[in-house]
Amino acid sequence: MKNIVSEHRILALVISGVAALVVGSAIVGSLLLYHVQKTPNPTVTTETSGCTSSLTSKEKTLYILSRPFSGKTVYISAVDTNGQERWAQKFATIAGPARGSLEEKDGLVYAFITSYTQNYVKRQGRTVSQITNLTNTVAAYDANSGKKLWNIQIPANSLIDGMSTCNSITYLWTGNAIYAYNAKNGTGLWETPKLILLNNIPRIVVTNNAIIFMSKGIDIDHNTIYALNPKNRAVLWKANIPNRSHNGEHVALSVTATDKAVYVSQFNKGSPQKVEALSISNGKLLWNTSVNMKIDTNSIGFPSTIVGSNVLYLYTSYTGVVALNVNNGTHLWEGSNVNRFQPLEDRLYVTHAKASDFCQLDPITGKSQWCQSPIATNNPIEAVSNQTTLYIACPTGVSALQKNNGKVSWVYKNKTFGAARMLTYGLSLDY
Repeated sequence: MKNIVSEHRILALVISGVAALVVGSAIVGSLLLYHVQKTPNPTVTTETSGCTSSLTSKEKTLYILSRPFSGKTVYISAVDTNGQERWAQKFATIAGPARGSLEEKDGLVYAFITSYTQNYVKRQGRTVSQITNLTNTVAAYDANSGKKLWNIQIPANSLIDGMSTCNSITYLWTGNAIYAYNAKNGTGLWETPKLILLNNIPRIVVTNNAIIFMSKGIDIDHNTIYALNPKNRAVLWKANIPNRSHNGEHVALSVTATDKAVYVSQFNKGSPQKVEALSISNGKLLWNTSVNMKIDTNSIGFPSTIVGSNVLYLYTSYTGVVALNVNNGTHLWEGSNVNRFQPLEDRLYVTHAKASDFCQLDPITGKSQWCQSPIATNNPIEAVSNQTTLYIACPTGVSALQKNNGKVSWVYKNKTFGAARMLTYGLSLDY
């Protein structure tokens, strides 16, 4: 989600580790090396990263945060499942590079955009970039009518890194603070004292039971996982995790969380690497396991851990993906040559480093169900889905793909600005 891609690479350099929207990955066809061992045990609830809510059957509407590729005005649009625009509202005007997101919860659409301009200055004989005119805009709209309900500016001392709305509270975070607002009227509830949030992907995970993030540990050889009470920011528990192996090698840590557990992946060049599941209520160990990922490079690229529909995915851009049973860590399958990935609903979506494709996989086996080529996706993949349709952001608009065969049903282009190319910052689908 840039030139769609290039704009966000610039932004990532500026804020040194912008949290990417959570994404996932896998391998297909002759490129896939998978080993099916055991189907996850049925559970009463389905584990998925982040704040989950029960799904209710009703007509679905797609919400889109976007702007024309060459323009400066950002819009929020509501689009029916036939591709027809229901309403569109101007959200903000930006002066330079930007990132943003949106989500629909309980009949309201929440969105943020963070933007800046920059200049270059001489420091100690070097030319460095300097952020100027930073703005952080957050607003809520009535999902049915598009009427703006509230609008706020959060402190412009750092770019907004992410947003999540859970249990009528909207959380926003930067690289050094977390802010909580009443989701109904935008009134501030609390903010954390200054934090040191590490550049994990994502930096913050909000669940119904706790806010999870990683910060510096007791010494240079450890990081600390914190669990905060979502209502009042009180520390529920914390756990120290080594960032060095017994041989002194750097360990890249990645964390995600569901309503049940916090999952910690420990990537290093040695083998095996470790994965731990901690109780989200008290931080106690639920299970641990080892995985063998052949990490041959000196740096571990963008380590990511994410849970989708009871499957735990571990990913690095230089290695590939490993899929585990979320209940006990049992190995399901593994693959390599993955470029981008994202689990959605009951499917997994990937692109590959050595092929111009976009593929839907079975998350339990890793087997390809269909591939379409070429589909120019954003990086990371920005998409949402329901039982029948995948909605994916592309430079030419938002495409609706049939999940049974991958064929495009329609493409939405914001008729308000009618641009040939569209930069999409976020998608959300109400249920």
